[in-house]
Amino acid sequence: MIGEWLNTDLPRRTAWRFLLPSGEPAAGARLWIWRAKPDPSAWYGKRYEGDPDLRLRLDADGRVEFEGSPFPKPIRHTYGEANTVLLCLVRTGQGDFVHFQEISDLNLAFWKGLRERAAFEVRLVPPPGWSQ
Repeated sequence: MIGEWLNTDLPRRTAWRFLLPSGEPAAGARLWIWRAKPDPSAWYGKRYEGDPDLRLRLDADGRVEFEGSPFPKPIRHTYGEANTVLLCLVRTGQGDFVHFQEISDLNLAFWKGLRERAAFEVRLVPPPGWSQ
């Protein structure tokens, strides 16, 4: 398999902190996560459809934490399937924000020595035409 480390070189725990465009935490926001489904029409094909795979609530500091990671197991990265990118929808009182999360960020954290816990910060980008 291409990228065998995608399944093995991952921190034991992972956490994300989501910040609004203003820099404030996305406190109490809903986080919906879709895992990529196979799309056999292309190399590394992926589709995001249907109901979210995970429905979570961010804490008062805009954080969520996982034992392991929210990525599916096993990670597949081949013709017609690449479940290496999550689609995240953060629903706040100020609007909805989309973030794509790649598993390679977790691999890089592991290789930097963050084997027990890796924490990431995401500054949400406003959609076109967004006004606060």
